[in-house]
Amino acid sequence: MKLRTSTAVLLSTSALVLFAQPAFAQDKPAKPSQTKTSTDKTKVDKSAKGKQAPAPDAVPAQAPVPAIPAVKPLSESLTGDALTDNNNGKLLFADRDFAGARVKFQNAYDKSKDPRLLYSIAACEKELRHYSRVVDLLKQYLTDGKELIRDEEKAGAEETLRTVEGFTVELKVSSNVDGAEVLLDDESLGVTPLKMTRIDIGTRKLRVQKTDFKPFAKTLEVAGGSSQRELAANATLEQIIHEGKLVLRIDQESTVALDGKVVAVGKFFSATLPSGGHLLRITAEGLRPYQSDVAIQDGQDRSLDITLEKEPSRGIPAWAWVVGGAVVATGAGVGAYFLFKPEDKQLQAPTG
Repeated sequence: MKLRTSTAVLLSTSALVLFAQPAFAQDKPAKPSQTKTSTDKTKVDKSAKGKQAPAPDAVPAQAPVPAIPAVKPLSESLTGDALTDNNNGKLLFADRDFAGARVKFQNAYDKSKDPRLLYSIAACEKELRHYSRVVDLLKQYLTDGKELIRDEEKAGAEETLRTVEGFTVELKVSSNVDGAEVLLDDESLGVTPLKMTRIDIGTRKLRVQKTDFKPFAKTLEVAGGSSQRELAANATLEQIIHEGKLVLRIDQESTVALDGKVVAVGKFFSATLPSGGHLLRITAEGLRPYQSDVAIQDGQDRSLDITLEKEPSRGIPAWAWVVGGAVVATGAGVGAYFLFKPEDKQLQAPTG
């Protein structure tokens, strides 16, 4: 709490000279350099008083120094949409819409590439408390605009730069896995190994992630100031193994098949399987087969207790009907014979 209070006081009272002035790039022309000339005077030797001094050697005439043309202010150098965006940025800044003003100044810079507009963008970033961006913008402003900015503007920018750098820290992130994405407060900074990147002070949330690895997360307390110029973080990523465990308990001696392949015979089965869906089929003689899709998830165990049911009764087998039918048919034929056969003629006793 003490650090934040002192930081706020320092921001409001420190030598932020650049932003104490209007937040816009110069609208006044830079003053041309002036060259001073001196005139040689002929000195008279006191000892030669009363004597006629010899004529001095002729001084060759110096060529006139060409005047350095004044740099046009932005109001005159910008044209078209760039000028319109710059003017709109000023209006938004005056209305304290710093995010909107930043967009307009950035548009004007993208269209004109005039480095003096970087000053105005930095002013917006400062008001938004994006100190690391202020540092980067001012450094670019001083480098790219050295031929266009006045001495007092340069001095003010340099003083502000020294002050704002105290509210930032250089962050370096390493990991046991190269190419992992580094995010700070959900904003991507790059991939590991991450070289020095300037970040703002405060409580920051670091996250390092990569496909097929569990993400690494850590809260960083960034103090800044002379006691903390750099901060290093090392992220250890654990690889995700795409497999899980399946355990089966069956009430009967059975044959277990997974994905069409027999894997076990008995009442118990346990194995580690790749994550995803698998076709399970369990069979036993005289019992109804069990079949189901089983989903295996990463790092999880799944247990199933399975009871096989008896096959339902299907009545008299078909062969019995065939054989029985033949028997019945035969019996019926014999019965019909005796029932319907013609009567035997009785032999008459011989006579005579």
